[in-house]
Amino acid sequence: RLLVEEEDLLVNYLQSFKLTELYLDTTFRSSNLDFDSVSNNGTTIQLGHNLPFKIPNAIFRCPSVKVLSLKNNNLDHLPPDIGRLAKLQKLYLTNNRLQNGSIPYTLAFCRQLQELYLDDNLLDALPSVLLRIPSLTTVHRHGNHNYFKSTFMWYHTDVTGRILPTNTN
Repeated sequence: RLLVEEEDLLVNYLQSFKLTELYLDTTFRSSNLDFDSVSNNGTTIQLGHNLPFKIPNAIFRCPSVKVLSLKNNNLDHLPPDIGRLAKLQKLYLTNNRLQNGSIPYTLAFCRQLQELYLDDNLLDALPSVLLRIPSLTTVHRHGNHNYFKSTFMWYHTDVTGRILPTNTN
């Protein structure tokens, strides 16, 4: 019950300011404690594992958010609640641990999304859900793990060639 009350408090706080931009870079990066190792005098605490951390759902209950930045958070997935951000225009997911299955289909509900930053993740291809977002104009994809490894020319293009325009109107 306490966790629900804390979540409601955070939702009320965020909604009261009608925030349009949330920059939460490195906010959820966790240095979780590991109590599994035992030393001669008790428990040894090991810091710095950077284990994934759950993003509070309250973040996705802010209907006026247009810019959400979650860079450098060691995220291994994006919660399905991302689809609640109907006014979202820019989403920064740079330098996390996202893979193809980490990006939910509900991202397609962000009908105003124009720019998506997927740089420096573990993607080996762009998620197909991106084709369902007609407003999406640019996807930044530089520095992904084995990204199009079979395409020789990929390694011989400059960074501007790695920013993909999605609409060629």
